[in-house]
Amino acid sequence: GPVENKGDLGMALKNEATGDFNALKKIGEFYGGTIVLRHWWADVVKGAIDSPLENSTVYALSKVWSEKGGNQGFWIGFNDLSRSYASDSPHLGTWDDRMSTLWVNGHKVLPPDWQQAGKRGDLEIPLIDEGYSYRSPTMIQLRKGWNTIVVKLPVGKLQGKDWQNPLKWMFTCLPIEREQ
Repeated sequence: GPVENKGDLGMALKNEATGDFNALKKIGEFYGGTIVLRHWWADVVKGAIDSPLENSTVYALSKVWSEKGGNQGFWIGFNDLSRSYASDSPHLGTWDDRMSTLWVNGHKVLPPDWQQAGKRGDLEIPLIDEGYSYRSPTMIQLRKGWNTIVVKLPVGKLQGKDWQNPLKWMFTCLPIEREQ
């Protein structure tokens, strides 16, 4: 990637859920729990993509090992760092307003049932579950051995809706250690 989406954020590649991207150009290898594709202060801070393009979709592919298989908690987010009370909440059934999607072993990981789904940001309304670090981890069924994680990250215009809602083209997908 990136793959041109012509402004259709729902555009889907044939095998996107399974991560069969052999025909796509790889843009690099990145490490960490949070990857910022294009920083919201792009004129000052560099993101993972050197020359991000409007109306494009990037796919991230990773693997996670599970000794036994079973339910595993993950921190998952698409719009978290430096979030303020003035930022709008995601709509019900979405991770963000760009139609970002995540699959594990070909199964779509659904977003939480947001308590303030679709609410306009307000400095007087506290955040409840919008950020992964202060809500319960998303539980994902892993199989024994290697598990494939695919993250779809579409973008339209490379600008935010307004000053309270800057474009944050990023994601977090981080397995959380099980408590002993």
